[in-house]
Amino acid sequence: MSTNNLLSLFILLLFFGCSGDKTIENKPSKSERKGAKRHIEMPEFLNEHKGFEILSPERTGIDFVNLIEEDYNYNIINYEYLYNGGGVAVGDISGNGLPDIYFVSTFGPNKLYLNKGNFEFEDITKSAGVEAAEGFQTGVTMVDINGNGLLDIYISVTGKEKGPIKKNLLFVNNGDLTFTERAAEFGLDAESNSNHANFFDMNGNGYLDVYMINHPLSFSEGVTMRLQQREDGTTFRLTNPRTPYESDRLYRNDGGFFTNITEEIGMANSAYGLSVIVSDINLNGLPDIFVGNDYIEPDHLYINNGDGTFTDMAMTYFRQMCQNSMGADIADFNNNGLPDIIVLDMVAEDHVRYKELMNVMTVSRHNLMLEHEYGHQYVRNVLQMHAGINSNGQVEFSEISRLAGVSNTDWSWGALFADLNNDGLKDLYIANGYRRDVTDLDYAVYTRDSITRTGGVTRARFPDVNEFLDLIPSNPISNHLYINRGDLTFFDATEHFGIKEPSFSSGSVYVDLNGDGNLDLVVSNINSPAFVIKNHGSGNNYLQATLKGPGMNTRGIGAKAWATSGDLTQYLELNGNRGFFSTSEHLFHFGLGKHEKVDELLIVWPDNTYQKLYDVEANQRIHIEYNPQGNFTYPDISSKDELFSTISGQELPDFIHVENRFEDFNRERLLPHRLSRLGPGMAVADVNGDGLEDFYIGGAKGQPGMLFIQNTDGSFSPSPQESFQLDHQHEDVDAVFFDANGNGLPDLLVASGGYSEPINSPLYNDRLYINDGNGNFVKDQSFPKMPTCSGPILIHDFLGNGNPFIFIGGRALPVNYPIAPVSYIMQKRNDNWRIVTSEVFPEFERIGMVTAIVAADLNGNGIDELIITGEWMPIMIFSYENEAFVDRTAEFGMEKTNGWWNSLHIEDLNGNGKPEIIAGNLGLNARFKASKESPLVNLADDFDNNGMIDAIMCYYFNGELFPYPGRDLLLAQLPGLRVKFPRFKDYSSATIEEVFSPEQVANAHRVEAYTMENSLFRMENGRFVREPFSNHAQIAPVFDILVDDFDGDGIKDILLVGNHFWAEVESGAYDASNGILLIGKSDGSYEFMPNRYHGLWATEEARAVRQIRRANGDVWVLVANSDSPLQVFERKMTSPVF
Repeated sequence: MSTNNLLSLFILLLFFGCSGDKTIENKPSKSERKGAKRHIEMPEFLNEHKGFEILSPERTGIDFVNLIEEDYNYNIINYEYLYNGGGVAVGDISGNGLPDIYFVSTFGPNKLYLNKGNFEFEDITKSAGVEAAEGFQTGVTMVDINGNGLLDIYISVTGKEKGPIKKNLLFVNNGDLTFTERAAEFGLDAESNSNHANFFDMNGNGYLDVYMINHPLSFSEGVTMRLQQREDGTTFRLTNPRTPYESDRLYRNDGGFFTNITEEIGMANSAYGLSVIVSDINLNGLPDIFVGNDYIEPDHLYINNGDGTFTDMAMTYFRQMCQNSMGADIADFNNNGLPDIIVLDMVAEDHVRYKELMNVMTVSRHNLMLEHEYGHQYVRNVLQMHAGINSNGQVEFSEISRLAGVSNTDWSWGALFADLNNDGLKDLYIANGYRRDVTDLDYAVYTRDSITRTGGVTRARFPDVNEFLDLIPSNPISNHLYINRGDLTFFDATEHFGIKEPSFSSGSVYVDLNGDGNLDLVVSNINSPAFVIKNHGSGNNYLQATLKGPGMNTRGIGAKAWATSGDLTQYLELNGNRGFFSTSEHLFHFGLGKHEKVDELLIVWPDNTYQKLYDVEANQRIHIEYNPQGNFTYPDISSKDELFSTISGQELPDFIHVENRFEDFNRERLLPHRLSRLGPGMAVADVNGDGLEDFYIGGAKGQPGMLFIQNTDGSFSPSPQESFQLDHQHEDVDAVFFDANGNGLPDLLVASGGYSEPINSPLYNDRLYINDGNGNFVKDQSFPKMPTCSGPILIHDFLGNGNPFIFIGGRALPVNYPIAPVSYIMQKRNDNWRIVTSEVFPEFERIGMVTAIVAADLNGNGIDELIITGEWMPIMIFSYENEAFVDRTAEFGMEKTNGWWNSLHIEDLNGNGKPEIIAGNLGLNARFKASKESPLVNLADDFDNNGMIDAIMCYYFNGELFPYPGRDLLLAQLPGLRVKFPRFKDYSSATIEEVFSPEQVANAHRVEAYTMENSLFRMENGRFVREPFSNHAQIAPVFDILVDDFDGDGIKDILLVGNHFWAEVESGAYDASNGILLIGKSDGSYEFMPNRYHGLWATEEARAVRQIRRANGDVWVLVANSDSPLQVFERKMTSPVF
């Protein structure tokens, strides 16, 4: 990861420089405030596991230490990959059935340990001839290079040197525990800057090809966007290599000699590759290549075209990526038969350390990266959950690391998916740590910058370079062992299992060292002995399988396996190159839980033939030789369109919502998300009286809304309206058709929002358009003016007298987040609409940042209640009594339900006469967490008396309240705090009452949120009880809700749509939703139905969803998206209840 250049870039991005050294007094010690996470209850099933144990070097005989000693030739200042560490490879080199271990030393000598059984090993390095004591070595692969059944060792080499010392090494196994270096004979003595190599059969011909990740040595350019200007003045991103040694390479195996075909097939690049994993991403029988790239270059996902070429689809398939991709792994962690991807980055887990270390991303830089096609990149781990292939033939991934609980693991290297407790679920081991905290902000901004400004690091000034290096903080960090809960989340069991030992770890592997059916772990450490971690097991059953493949691919690399035991089916791919710089055991390992056999074991070979085994007893390792039973037909993971089909082409109503370019964060740095992109609204009605439904969809600022008229053949034609065009500078965030003048015709009310205008701008005035009966609309100039940045609309007749109320919720108060804007109520008086808020419901005027208003009879008394919610608001319930609205929130059990609610829907889901409340919130796949015990807090006030509101997001840790913003961001808003916090270390552990005075905190406008879960509220004994939806429905914010019996079984189902791409850059885009369909069951529960089965893919920023019936009786589902085209889906089951 970047160090020198990252520091330089960060210093340029800082808003402020150095100042005095005033410190904070009388505060708890930093150690009392540090900690990885709040208390999380331990799953009961962990008690069944007997634990893990780090065995001592004395016990194992493995005393390997990757010793890195710095000098003026090699140190972290002049070579930024110095602390990346070395790889580990495991495999049976002797043929005795026990896996042996090879460690790479950055500067050599390497070590080979022979497994003698019972966790006892013998160092045979010298006699085997595999020391490789010279050169800067990185990754290692064990592979049978010549197809003789013996494992050979391939070592990647990098560094500043040139010549033979720089060439990659291939130690060929002689069969007598000795090896001979023969890389040149095979064409693999590359003199490139190599990090690792992954051997795989790219075309199924039985020969192993190899993808080699390399990197430029110009680390100073790693964070620089490489752009070139065209003749027309536009710019484009450069990806071509600058030297012959830096591009990754793909070598084709031509029968024993490897030919570099990289440039020939157009795969040359200039990225800083740190990991390469091979997997059949689209399950078509062709191996694809994932490359995790450090620095600014986006990751690669090379999809195999089947003709010897590959196409990089990373920018299409991934909605977001790591900023600094390091180790990675690919496996089906949720047992849905699809390969998921974990990629590691370098963001701290501990909340104090998080603020001590740096994240250089700024809003302007992020936007510039998007403009030049570097993609959405964020400094955190990513867990890309494979959702299948959409109706357009594109693979869809949803990034869910924050939901899963694996986003922040500090400076992380090796990632390994493996079933470590044999329960049938793949767990996750992450090796991490970095020798020196070169991203420590105090070091970067003060120590390093000061030395640089006064002559730099020279031999005269620092005769021993370590005198300077010792000024850099050094903090070993524990690795992480995450146990898969089976609900898309992981539990960090590191401490529970007693292996929370701080280290500087890098390469890591999983391997069954003693053949007991439990996967052990081996980890390489910098400047301390390697970890050999014994897995004592859980008592669960297992099955292991090794392969004898055809031809030269003797280990069957690239084979796939499906193991079915009862209702448990697991999918694995065989490729040892996983994690970081390392090779795990070439082994299919299936944990079976309590199942005593595998009912069916399906093996698919790299040539796409298959063979099956039945009734395979558990608790054994079997060896399967190539004996195909036929050609395999892969399962279809494309969209089945069982319930919905995508409408495209000429049938599709032509509308693209185009957002105006306004940057909320330039005006309010501390906002948690943009508020200017919350449209469009959408409404459905028969506007011209022809018996066919039409619809209106709102425009953004600068874009008129559009009315679409349905034709007799069921198609839709746009109906431009002069009145809409005249109001095109308004931003339409909601729309409702209703009879505004009592003539029986649907008129149109449009709410104006957008947040980009100043307070009281006339562009916030909502608009009423009167229908002439033929679908022509004229603006009602007499409609009251109320310039509030509006949100939702409700029109409801609580008295049943034909004179409804209009409720318009204020969404936000510009430049005053999170203070409540004005909301208002209208009703007709003497045939004219009048604002009556103060008469009927004065509390409504400043009720909050309203996002949803609905009405329904909740208690069965025949009178509808008013239900209101919003951002930072509870779900509030009011009864209409004696011509006034009375707060019944507590009586209905809805107190302390504050969240970041976006949507509401009221429906009697089970037909018992008691309506349920469906509420869309932020979801759990987010940086911000909340509970009643530890609420999310925002404190807002003009803290520095400059006339501007400062809104500080805060969180609780161990009962104390801390600010979310980093020091640099907060000082940009409140520069006066520089005197109080001259150092980042002081600020990182400061509570909010140490940032401000207790009086300032007490007097600030305070809002809280207690839940972020998308939820269902059921009525029990007159009170609502909250039931959070399953984690599949927590992956993104929900902005609208549609209820119907979509599958035609007589039970209502729930469709949730949402996403919000424009949160502040440390949070990143909330973009994981594809549209979430929950199928109702007879017992009242709801089951997530994958999109690839039902066929609706709402992957954009959905803001509204409506159904419309066509002339032929078909029903369309319309999805209105912010800054994207309207999406239309036709329902296959046409028994709607709407």
